[in-house]
Amino acid sequence: MINSSILVFREGLETILVFAAVTASFRGANTAYKRPVVLGGALGLLATVGTWFAVGSLYTAAVGVLTFSLHQKLPYKRLLIVTGGMLLLVLVVTVGEEVNEMQLAGWIGTTPLGHWPGWLGAWFSVFPNLQTVAAQLGAVTVVIGSYLLAEYLRVGRPRRRGLPH
Repeated sequence: MINSSILVFREGLETILVFAAVTASFRGANTAYKRPVVLGGALGLLATVGTWFAVGSLYTAAVGVLTFSLHQKLPYKRLLIVTGGMLLLVLVVTVGEEVNEMQLAGWIGTTPLGHWPGWLGAWFSVFPNLQTVAAQLGAVTVVIGSYLLAEYLRVGRPRRRGLPH
C-alpha cells in the first residue's frame, strides 16, 4: 500500500510539474489560453478521481461477488500462486523502471548488453544493460528464494526430521 501511495504521489507530482511548465508560458498575448487549460486540467483531475473510485468499487464488488458466490469451488492455492506470479511481474517492471530512471538521472552507470527488441523496454521495462537486468534478476531471486526457503522451513525440514508438516 505504501509503495502504491508513493507511486501515485510521484506520478501526481510529475503531472503537476508538467502542468506548471505549460501554464507558465501563458503570458502576454498567450494569457487567454491559461483559463481553458486550467479548466481542462481541473476537469481531467475530477474525471480521474471519479473513475478511480468507480472502477475500484466496480472491480472490488465484482471480485467480492465472485469470491463469496464461488468460495467453495475456488482453488485458493492456485489462485494465490497466479496472483503471486502477477505481482512478481509487476515487481520486475517496477525495478526496471526505477533503474532506468536512475540511469537517466546519471545516478548509476549503464553497461550495454547489445541490442534487444524495443517492446521489452516498453512493455516490461527490461532494457539491454547490465544494471537493469541484474537488478531485476536480483529482485526475482529474492522473491523466489524467500518462497522456497519458507516452503523448506514449513514442509521440507519437518519432513526430513520425520515430523508431520
